Amino acid sequence: MQFVKPIAVIHTANNLKGGLQLAEFAGRLCYKSESKIEPGSYQKFLLMLIDKGHTSILEHCPIYITGRLGDMDEYSYNIATSHFSRHIIEKSKRNSNDDVFYIYSNLRVVCDVNPYLAKQLVMTSTMEGDEIWKKHGVSWFVPDFNHPFARMSAYITTLRSVVDDLVRERVQSMAVESTRWCDYSNNSKFEGITFCLPHWINYSIFDSCMKRFLADVKEANINKDKIDKLYDYEDIAFCLYQNTEAIEAKRCYHYIRASILDEILYNEAKDELKLPAQDAREYLFLGIKSEMYYTGYNEDWDNIIEKRLYDKYGKAHENMHMIMQKCKDHLDSIRVSQKAAQDDGTGKSASK
Repeated sequence: MQFVKPIAVIHTANNLKGGLQLAEFAGRLCYKSESKIEPGSYQKFLLMLIDKGHTSILEHCPIYITGRLGDMDEYSYNIATSHFSRHIIEKSKRNSNDDVFYIYSNLRVVCDVNPYLAKQLVMTSTMEGDEIWKKHGVSWFVPDFNHPFARMSAYITTLRSVVDDLVRERVQSMAVESTRWCDYSNNSKFEGITFCLPHWINYSIFDSCMKRFLADVKEANINKDKIDKLYDYEDIAFCLYQNTEAIEAKRCYHYIRASILDEILYNEAKDELKLPAQDAREYLFLGIKSEMYYTGYNEDWDNIIEKRLYDKYGKAHENMHMIMQKCKDHLDSIRVSQKAAQDDGTGKSASK
């Protein structure tokens, strides 16, 4: 059993290789196999997903290409006009074949248009894949730091209840830690179930309560059997809860106790009822830690923050406010740093 606090970190990729690495991270997050990531491992992993038809993960790899209409082949044009892409046309004063397209898309769109092209891009040895794009009449470009069609990804750790709300934002691309395929009874990999602290827990008081709980555990005669050990932990947490008057500390001990009980029921379902992880997950409560990779266009991020942080269409839950504030703070810092790099001349960006 472990406890974590909500976190959110924004990731960006301005070249193809960086985007492919983001897609691998998103895919491995679902199964908690990030330890298998190593230089170049994204190639085998993403090709496997394409062959299996699990292409939603490819949405986390941004694609930014530009070219004149007269030079673009049908694949590039179909990528540009996909419902899931965005594009800007720089109109020519001479003829339409000289119109310049700036295309903002993702690798799943490429795969839907031409799976062979997507596989070529995964296997390319260059940062932008320009030797491949050139054959299709386009080339890679880097969007402005604050362009509404630039894509941003957030690595989020939060409560399952917040994840359930975020997946309703259908404009976003998302990859979520799978309670179906993650076996939390596998202590060599997970060290028990991890729970995320909700907004009504005072962090400093929780840290003090955990310190007291662990001290009492150390002094107690704890059973070595996994399930019996958890029952002993629950007895200690219950005593601390019962003997505490201060409401904030009482909340902390109650949350510790509830988390232990949840772990007991999950492990009993696995070990004694012989249920596989995909069925034992029915015992997991909404306070379990869930990791999520969340990707979308800048303009969609701004809209989600308006709704989920500033309550544009009704008050969001405080746990949602917490994670959206963290997303906004880091998103703002990314935008500021990229603007500074652009102003200093160290950043590479296109005019669109």
